[in-house]
Amino acid sequence: MAIISKKEWDKYIELMRQVNEKAAMDLVSYMRHRFGAGLIDPTTLTSEQRKELIDYAYAIVNKYGEASA
Repeated sequence: MAIISKKEWDKYIELMRQVNEKAAMDLVSYMRHRFGAGLIDPTTLTSEQRKELIDYAYAIVNKYGEASA
């Protein structure tokens, strides 16, 4: 088992925070671009829009999930 310093651990934690923040911002940007600047009420989306949003969220998870892993 490898042991890392507190400084290295803190750097890793900050990197993961940045990755998660980027993923969240990508999803928010997509939602604003696709569905408007206001908050999205999922009950007002069509089934096609919900599927599109789920597909995009899945792509975000795949893209940034590898970085978190």
